[in-house]
Amino acid sequence: KATVSVLYWPMYSKIIIRNNNYVNYVAKAKKALDDTGVVILEGRRDDAEHVVRVCNMLECPEYKVVGTQTGCVGKTWCIWVHVVVQSDDENWQTIEKLNVKTSKGTDKHGDILASPSGRLLKPYQHAKRAAVEVNGFRTLSCRKIGDYLPRFYGVRVMDGETYLELEDLTHGLEGPVATADIKMGRKTYDDHAPEEKKAREAKKIIPGKCSELGFKLVGMKAGSYALKHYDITAKNGLTPEEFKELGLKKFFKQTDDSDEIDREALKYFISKLADLNDIMSEGYGGVLRAASIFLIREMRPNGRMLLKLIDLAHFTPGNDIDANFLEGLAALRTFFNEI
Repeated sequence: KATVSVLYWPMYSKIIIRNNNYVNYVAKAKKALDDTGVVILEGRRDDAEHVVRVCNMLECPEYKVVGTQTGCVGKTWCIWVHVVVQSDDENWQTIEKLNVKTSKGTDKHGDILASPSGRLLKPYQHAKRAAVEVNGFRTLSCRKIGDYLPRFYGVRVMDGETYLELEDLTHGLEGPVATADIKMGRKTYDDHAPEEKKAREAKKIIPGKCSELGFKLVGMKAGSYALKHYDITAKNGLTPEEFKELGLKKFFKQTDDSDEIDREALKYFISKLADLNDIMSEGYGGVLRAASIFLIREMRPNGRMLLKLIDLAHFTPGNDIDANFLEGLAALRTFFNEI
């Protein structure tokens, strides 16, 4: 019997559907949704009609089904039911304001919110891209590469706004902390993107800059030192030497007031990049465009460290090897090995 991995949900319920006792199954599903917020309806291939019927019956004002993912696994038919949580008792606080371009070209400000329990709310900046990102988390969290993703808790509606609910990767870290956001790949657009966008993005690959190698640092902070996005764009991106001196060497400072490299931290991230390369070289279920490698470390001996993939809004499922990402990853690993 096939099983479904839902490790990216901290709590979930599963209901096995075997007949047309719909009222009973719907009652169980509603109780499960009250308890955990997420339920998986599962049945044999022959029971697919019953599973779909129960799923449809969950559409009501109290339990709105905002997305389903169906698929056959062996002899088992599985349906994922993803439910919007309307409210909770978390004390959400704004940590960053976003300037969002809507489909009509107007500016709309959105806030990234954080809770004391270690979760983030990322606004639905663009409905189509947000749906792609949700699908990316659902698809990839069940695979080997899922170890390198933030935990995804679902979609939340609060005060009329829709958000992706994600793990706060910096929660609980003790300062000073170093973070680095490195966008991967020479090609940062989808294959089906309009020609104007392809041409616009191609202009961002500048000879002599890291973008030509297949990656670019878009922001970094290491204790009191900060290399902000507008500092980097003012230079039209960093040269390889600037990336090494202003980026990596600052990120790997052992402490905030020392220029000595933390060799243990460097060794950790080199091993993580090698493992990520191995996973991607085997094929991981699609390709990622404009995704970032996000590095985090506490700037002290034996401090906590993390390497995660973020920004899945341009994920395309499939069986192709992600040569675009791997090209940038190979170049990036060279720099880590050289410092």
